[in-house]
Amino acid sequence: MIKEIIIGAFIISFLCSFFINAVARGIARKNNILIDLPDKNRKFHKRATPLTGGISIYLGSILSIYLMQILGIFSIEQSYFQHAILVCGAIIVIIFLFDDAIELNSLFRLLIQIFIALVFVIWSDAYLINLGDLFGFGFIVLNKPLSLIFTTFCIVGVMNAFNMIDGINGLCSGLVFIAMLILGIFYNGFIYTQMIFAVGAIAGFLIFNLGIIGKKRWVFLGDHGSNLLGFLTAMAMIGASQELVFDFSPVTALWLIAVPLLDCIGLILKRLLRGVGPFTADRNHLHHKLMAKGYSANTTLIIILCLSMFASFLGIVLQEMFNDTISFYCFVIFSLGFYYFSHVFSQTDKLELAND
Repeated sequence: MIKEIIIGAFIISFLCSFFINAVARGIARKNNILIDLPDKNRKFHKRATPLTGGISIYLGSILSIYLMQILGIFSIEQSYFQHAILVCGAIIVIIFLFDDAIELNSLFRLLIQIFIALVFVIWSDAYLINLGDLFGFGFIVLNKPLSLIFTTFCIVGVMNAFNMIDGINGLCSGLVFIAMLILGIFYNGFIYTQMIFAVGAIAGFLIFNLGIIGKKRWVFLGDHGSNLLGFLTAMAMIGASQELVFDFSPVTALWLIAVPLLDCIGLILKRLLRGVGPFTADRNHLHHKLMAKGYSANTTLIIILCLSMFASFLGIVLQEMFNDTISFYCFVIFSLGFYYFSHVFSQTDKLELAND
């Protein structure tokens, strides 16, 4: 019965998202609003494309939840955590839709992210308190004031990580899809609630974003979409890692979002060392480096998604077979390897340009 409910939730959320994506895309094109125009600097798509993916995923998730409740197929126990996700998600969509339309100042965007994170943590009472035994000297447990700061920092960091990696079709949404799906498979507590609806809604969006039904029907996430998916991912990780009934360690969450997280941290550090703002746009993301080596956008997408799946399953294996400490130090080694190969790719590109 449970499997049937999960499959039903996925199918309904997929269909709702697919329908809303089609409608929202049509409205955007007809009224010439929320349209992303190509340029020769960072946007290399060949046609004007609607930025309606995020709002469609959000509305698709909400509509599917209420449809299943109305039909009596599924009921979700109401809680402050769920209310906070719905309201904060709506705030993200509304405010960052304006960002997609008129490009808000980067500092203002950051302040909005901090505000939303604070509202969520205080309202839902979802704090990152127990970080696990990371260093082998005992569990790291934060007091509530310190936890408020740390949890807010983590939420904002994850939102920016997924927002910054949203550079090619299917990448940001694909990474979130993988993280939530794997978390749902190994952590049953969440797969029965919002997670399965989000996974289905993302799948409905990917049909358009990947051009499966034709490139003329492309839809992009937009900043509101990437911020929403980053927020939802952070919520899933926080909820799972702090739930005492199920065995999901906070360090395992790092493995599930390793690729966007490490890409974001590396970029910010490089930008600060160059003396430019941490949110200054450039072409130094992992996907940029792979495409500079001659890989197509689709091949680049597959490579990065496979890397994310490898990291996720490695994190799960380390949690199941070993402990937090070994998993954390393995993550440090993985991070060093990630940055080493990323640096090698950059140096190779520079040598090729010099030889040319």
